[in-house]
Amino acid sequence: MNKHSTTFADAIRSRTALAGLGTGDLVRKTKIPASTYRKRMRDGTWTRDELIALNRVIHFEADDMKLFFEGK
Repeated sequence: MNKHSTTFADAIRSRTALAGLGTGDLVRKTKIPASTYRKRMRDGTWTRDELIALNRVIHFEADDMKLFFEGK
């Protein structure tokens, strides 16, 4: 059986849920267009400004950012 590795997208989903937000709430609060958010969740090509906006709302931890920098 294959074990699913945690990805940065998983970390975003988890942090969003922990903040008590849905995806719509997150894109509204970060001002990241929904289409851009969906694309970034698929391909992981977040910009610095997008990461800052996300962090202001869902407050990443060091392990979350480690996933980002490891490209997972």
